[in-house]
Formats: sequence, structure tokens, C-alpha cells
Amino acid sequence: MAEVKPAAHGRPSAVMLIAIGALAALAAAIAYYGTRGGALVSTGESDEAAPAEPQGPVVSMSLPHYEADLPAGPHRPLVQSACNLCHSAQLILNQPHFPMKKWEETIHKMVANYGAPLSESEQKEILEYLAVIRGMP
Repeated sequence: MAEVKPAAHGRPSAVMLIAIGALAALAAAIAYYGTRGGALVSTGESDEAAPAEPQGPVVSMSLPHYEADLPAGPHRPLVQSACNLCHSAQLILNQPHFPMKKWEETIHKMVANYGAPLSESEQKEILEYLAVIRGMP
């Protein structure tokens, strides 16, 4: 990429002055239209918009919800109930295919660092499930 240098006499070059002018004009347009609440592109309607109807505060709102389903495998209900206490199934499904040792370390981290309430037998069952659905091929 070419380096922009000031002209030999120590003043900014014409290209730099044009770029600075264009940025200043853009900033002025954004500031002007931002204070008016209008758009930068004309819609063909009058600039004088009808006042909005006063509305009360938003009490509730419904957002679309998508919950990924864990695939079938051994001990799936345990994984759904134990692991989904803290994170979504999507987090599990977004993980790469790990070797069994890595999944074992991950489960241990969830218990030791994050307090996942899992017995030794439950940890082994979860490991078995993860090895089946996200283990190394």
C-alpha cells in the first residue's frame, strides 16, 4: 500500500485535504439529520412528519426462540438436565470433535471450576454421551 506523505513544503497534499473535507461534510450531514430524526435518503414524504401517538412503556415482548435438540445417544436425558442448567445445547453442538481425554478434562473443569453438581458416575455417563456425539471420528 502506498504511503501518503505531506508535500515537500510541509503542507498536507491535495488528496489529504479532499479526504478531510469529505469526512467533515459527512460528519456534518450525520449530525444534521441525526438531530432532526430524519433519514439521509429522501422517502418522498414531507419533512414534517405527523407526531407519533404516545405509547406506554413496553411491558413484555416476545422474541423468537430456537433451542437446539441434542442428538440421540446414551444418557441424553442426563446431559439435557445436568448440562443445560448452565448453558445451552447449542454450546455443546458447536464444539469440535474432541478426543475422549479432552471431553474428560472439560467435564472435570465444569465440576471443579463452575460447580456442576455431578457425581463420578454421572460424569462418566456424560463423557460416554459426548464421546458418541462429539468424539473424534
